[in-house]
Amino acid sequence: MKKMRIRSIIQCAVFVVVAFWGRGSVAGDLTVRSELFVNSNLTARGDASIQSNLTVNGVIYGNGVGLTNIPSAVVVGLGSAATSPADAFAPSNLSSYAGSNLEYSDGKFNALPGYSDADATNAVMTAWPNLDMDQSDDLHISDGALNMSSNRISNLANPLSDADAIHKEFLKSVVSCLEPQGDLTMGIYTNGKTGAFPLD
Repeated sequence: MKKMRIRSIIQCAVFVVVAFWGRGSVAGDLTVRSELFVNSNLTARGDASIQSNLTVNGVIYGNGVGLTNIPSAVVVGLGSAATSPADAFAPSNLSSYAGSNLEYSDGKFNALPGYSDADATNAVMTAWPNLDMDQSDDLHISDGALNMSSNRISNLANPLSDADAIHKEFLKSVVSCLEPQGDLTMGIYTNGKTGAFPLD
């Protein structure tokens, strides 16, 4: 009877700190009511519930769903976008970038009455002033126009198709080879006076 009581006490014991110094893998649900420290990689295949602080010095692997329903209270150590590109993900920063017609909530920009494409462009360009696209991916704009607000697009490659944008150096290199577009009119002058074909 005493052994059963001791076993029951052990089973009901609450551990407030969980630490992984190597790789941590959770196949089921993980619930941490105090602090969780991970010095390497953490892979959670079930639901992970952290009710206090989460400190990770390695990598958190997700299942592609992403992070949802993150209150601003759990995002700490983030300053402004000028400090680090990652800082722009702070919900408070994204909300301020969005403007009055665009609201940032739960990982998404939500359009409000009076919203325009310019609101989205300003929010993104302010939050991420240096937007780097992976060379294997394309940036698609399915509708509307890309408004550069009088800023330049630089470092363009030479065009490969008729619809590609061109840069100044390429235009200068081919301008002498361009065929006339439409009717070509030439003025004829003889000794400073207007002349005509055939010349007298």
